[in-house]
Amino acid sequence: MTKFSCKFISAFFMSASAAAIISTGIFAATPSLSVQPSSATVKPGDTFTVNVNISDNPGISGYDIILSYDSTNLEYVGNNSGSVSLGYSVANTNYSDGKIKLSAASASDVSGNGSLLTLSFKAKTTSNGKNASISASAETLFNSSMTDISASTGSATVKIQSASGSETNTEATTQTTSKSEQSTQAATQSQQTTKSASEQTTSKQAENPTEATTSSAGYIKGDVNNDKLVNRGDYVLAAKFFAGNNVSVNTAALDVDDNGSVTRADYMKISRYFAGKIDSL
Repeated sequence: MTKFSCKFISAFFMSASAAAIISTGIFAATPSLSVQPSSATVKPGDTFTVNVNISDNPGISGYDIILSYDSTNLEYVGNNSGSVSLGYSVANTNYSDGKIKLSAASASDVSGNGSLLTLSFKAKTTSNGKNASISASAETLFNSSMTDISASTGSATVKIQSASGSETNTEATTQTTSKSEQSTQAATQSQQTTKSASEQTTSKQAENPTEATTSSAGYIKGDVNNDKLVNRGDYVLAAKFFAGNNVSVNTAALDVDDNGSVTRADYMKISRYFAGKIDSL
């Protein structure tokens, strides 16, 4: 066999191996989050929207996204599920002024690229000529096998015009509801969305003391993450715990059937509660 033939055969098999490796996903891209549009110009008092998009989505069934924004210059209005919907409404947990955790979960993986969330903000009337930042990072992103998935962080910058400013931004114009009628409609829709999300995802949250059960030890039954609320975040954390992930939970609060031990029966009761099959834990 000639040297040329050997080199040709060697190159052929190397190419075939590389193709096989790529096809099996070894070199699959890491999912990334982005906030779109990445730059926008709005007027003081305008209500506008941005999308939290995911790309290179391998298939996810749940997430906890940390939304950070400039609360000095922006007011958070609300959110809607995007085109990549997990089937459950989004639950909000306010960490602090300017930081919110948005959580959602689904029984099966959802693939495809697009918007996970559409977020509504209002530029404060006192923020003439200011720049404000919005960022979204994945605290938790996982699939139906409870495998954690890493994702890069996305961010955007919003320029708030001065009262006499005449700058324009074509991309922002398509996203900004500057007319009073559109602004009112967006605010109303956001209020309805927030109410709907609260009703659907928290079911019977701790802020309704008649529905949440507080033990004599001081913890709230079902509040496995100790944030003083019983919401979808607790369901997601319980699911990861029972899947064998190394997560920290309040096992006393997770023992919702009060039998002195944490078993799958507790998880099934929590699942039935969030599915609306039972009224209380």
